[in-house]
Amino acid sequence: MINIAIALNKNLLLQSCVLLASIAVNNPDEAVRVYVLHSELTDEDIELMQKTIDDYYSYQIIPVFLERNLFSDLPEKSYWSLEAYYRLMLTDILPDDVSRILYLDIDIIVNKNISNFYASDFKGSLLISSEDPIFDPSKQSPVVTLFEDKIDDGFKYFCSGMILYDIAGLRQKNYTFKKYIKVFSDISDKVECPDQDLLNYIHWRDVKLVDNSKYGVFAKTAHLAGRTYSDLKENAAIIHYAGPNKPWTVNLTSYDIEKIWWEYAKITPFYYQLLEQVFYNHLDSSFTEDFIRKLNDENNELKNIIFKMNEVFSVC
Repeated sequence: MINIAIALNKNLLLQSCVLLASIAVNNPDEAVRVYVLHSELTDEDIELMQKTIDDYYSYQIIPVFLERNLFSDLPEKSYWSLEAYYRLMLTDILPDDVSRILYLDIDIIVNKNISNFYASDFKGSLLISSEDPIFDPSKQSPVVTLFEDKIDDGFKYFCSGMILYDIAGLRQKNYTFKKYIKVFSDISDKVECPDQDLLNYIHWRDVKLVDNSKYGVFAKTAHLAGRTYSDLKENAAIIHYAGPNKPWTVNLTSYDIEKIWWEYAKITPFYYQLLEQVFYNHLDSSFTEDFIRKLNDENNELKNIIFKMNEVFSVC
């Protein structure tokens, strides 16, 4: 049995179906339970998610309703919704028979069979995740300041978007939502990525890191490193479209790795609905126009610099 947890609001309902489809297609012989953490989904929404994986008879969608006011005092950002905190309640809300669970953000694609990864030996750790490539200890930022006293001691910053939890071990050490929030109150004025910073602050010694070129691959980072669609399609097991630019938004970064997300979207019943959403959002967006204007301004600035340099050299 593979236990998976996701957290979402209605805005990401269809995108969650793409994630579910990617899991199902690549793990058709596994018995899977998906715990859906939410505060606003309807029975119809859950049925819609189940419809995505109806051909995979051993898959089960289990909705877990959480009162939103439990999180109302926690900071919320445009790119970090309250649902991000829901993973902090896993030890409180999961059934007693769940000893481990794989948490996945909605902007993730499962591109391979993950049964071996799910069965990984924790080797004394409580979490298994991948290093977040965005964290740069050489640059000053709030998150670097938060961890500066730990960096010389081997600190590695992991991404909370993909975490395999040893639920039994966490429960044994009494890691509850109440305990997490108590610690958060001490560091809340220093965090940048709220739940992720908190989990790193608490569990940096308790996490086992796996190869982030295969598990939890950041799509944009992979693109900047020269990796291509073919490479990731063949070799990456879990792909994370982290950051503000998503495959389904109009502010695309236009790297070919986004095609992988759309290939999985195509096998859902909602492919054309997703395409239509992007199309109409594009009509209402000034992103392309603003981007071209910015390039033009930068080009003019560069021309002025070259012109001034030519004047200097001509005098010499």
